[in-house]
Parts: sequence; structure tokens; C-alpha cells
Amino acid sequence: MRHHLTRALLIAASVAMFTLGPGRPANAETFVGSNNDARVVLALQANEAAVQAMLPEGWQLMPFPGGALEGANTLLVFVDRYLARDAEGNPADPASYRGVALASLAKAEGSDEVRTYVTRIYVTAAGYDPYGNGEAAEIRRSATLESAGTAAPKWAEEWTLAPESGGELTFTLRYQSGTPSWSASEALPYSNTNPDFHRIYRFDQLVDLAMSEPLGKALDGDMSLGSSVEGLAGLFDGSEKVVAAMVIPMYVREVFLP
Repeated sequence: MRHHLTRALLIAASVAMFTLGPGRPANAETFVGSNNDARVVLALQANEAAVQAMLPEGWQLMPFPGGALEGANTLLVFVDRYLARDAEGNPADPASYRGVALASLAKAEGSDEVRTYVTRIYVTAAGYDPYGNGEAAEIRRSATLESAGTAAPKWAEEWTLAPESGGELTFTLRYQSGTPSWSASEALPYSNTNPDFHRIYRFDQLVDLAMSEPLGKALDGDMSLGSSVEGLAGLFDGSEKVVAAMVIPMYVREVFLP
């Protein structure tokens, strides 16, 4: 029991690690909408110079310092948005779409401030570009779930990303899941193209840690990741490594502007 509790705490701590941000008065916030997603998060150890080049001037790349993601310097987030709603609770237009995002931790030069920067977004929804770094893309997901009796389910995920600029990124994951953890957290992701802009995310999520090298958790299955996307050539130069993989079948989020 203690082993499982410790692992759950480490997972929660590592997920919370990239939600750090400066404090702000709650009454200054503006609620702008909400969403319900399914997600897969890959923590990558990619070419340091290539990741650094995606960060704004004055900010130094900071690998995740602990937990399930320790040593990773880039998050690759696959998003299947089932329902997006506006501030009044009405379905957005479109209400359902797919996305793939990249994010990294960075530390301000000359201070202790740490931020999460969203460094790139690919999305199927025309005009969705909150961070000023979006690109239209065709994104496909095929997901299957096999459950029986009281055993944990078996997952299979296949994703394909084809940006308008060309190339293709493919990701497949098949594995036997474990015991997931449910947690609530907050994130303040900033834009790498406009470092003065950020959004506030408050979310609840069900996280199944498929694998984590830092925690010594091997993948009970198989996984593949490859890319010929020109804009990501520096990240996928053959030296990249998956440090951790998390499947998030339930993700519920409220979005605010400061």
C-alpha cells in the first residue's frame, strides 16, 4: 500500500510541477470557457538546443527536476477535445476538435521565476490560436479499450499529425494499464511568442502512468513515435527519448484570463 501511495504522490507531484506560476488576485480573473478532453502526454528528452530555440529570449530551458517526468525537457500533448464550451456554457464552434501541443519549463535569467511555455500548437479547429504559435493540421486518433471482469483495461492509441506545412508525425501506444490516480491542479501556461500573455487552467484529471524511466516503471506493451514534420526536425533528430508516458482518459478544465 505504501509503495502505491508513494508512486501516486510522485505522479501527482510531477504533473503539478509544470503548473507553477506567480500568484494573482482571484477577483482579477475572467472566466472564458471550459472543455472535456481525453489526452496522452509524452515527456521527451529532446535536443536541448532545439528546445531552447523555441523559448523566448531571457528564458533558460529547465528539465523537469523530479517525479515521473524527471529529466524530460519537452511535453508532447495529444488532445482529443470532446466538448468545448464558452463562458455561458454553450458549445463552442466547433465544439469538438483535435490538437497536438508542445510545452517546456523555463527559468528566467537572473531570477528564480519558473514558467511553463507552450511552444507550438497544431490544431484542427480553424482560428484556434490562443498562444500565437498555432498551425492548422489534420489530426487523427484511433483509440480502443478492452475491459473484462475486474482486470485493468488494455489501451490502444494511434495518432497521426499532418500539418499544413508538410510532413507527418505518428504515435502508437498499446499497453496494459495500471491503477490510475485522480487529481486536481492548476496551470499557468505562457506564450513563447508573447511572454506577457498567459492563461489560467484549473482542471481535474484521471491519470494512468503507462511508463516512467525515473520511477522505474516499464511499459507493459509497445510504443512508437516518429516525425518528418519540418518544423520539428530539431526535436526529432534521432536522439530524442521518451522519458514517461501518461494516458489521461478524463480531463475536465475551466479556462480563465488574468
